[in-house]
Amino acid sequence: MNNMNVPMLGNKIMHQYVSRHLDADDIVMTIHPKYRWIYEDFLLFEKIGEIESYSYANGNPALAMRLNLRTVRDKYQKAYKKVASRNNLYHFFFCGESASIILPDAHSSIEERLLENLKCLYGFNS
Repeated sequence: MNNMNVPMLGNKIMHQYVSRHLDADDIVMTIHPKYRWIYEDFLLFEKIGEIESYSYANGNPALAMRLNLRTVRDKYQKAYKKVASRNNLYHFFFCGESASIILPDAHSSIEERLLENLKCLYGFNS
C-alpha cells in the first residue's frame, strides 16, 4: 500500500491502538452492508449478525462484524502471501511502522494521542 489512503491509515491506527494500548481480543463494529465486501474480503472481518436497522445509524441498515486480534496476523499472512508487498495488507498492518501514525506511551490519554496524530498529519509541530 505505497499509496496509503486515509481510510486504510484509519484502519491501521485503530488496529494498532486496540492491539497495543487496550490489549483487546477483538474489534467489533457495525458497517453499512454495501461495504461488507471490503471488510470481509480485504480486512478479513467476520460477519457476526444479521442486517438490522438501528436508530443510532438513523434507521439505516447495519451489519455487525468482528476481527479476532489474536488470530488476525496469521490470517493476513495466509491471505496475502502471494500479493506483492505494495498491495499486501499483511505488510501494511504488520511489517514496519508508518510515519503518519503516532501512538505515544500507553499512559497518555486518548485525547492527547488524537491531538498528536492530527498535528503530525497536518504538519504542525508539537
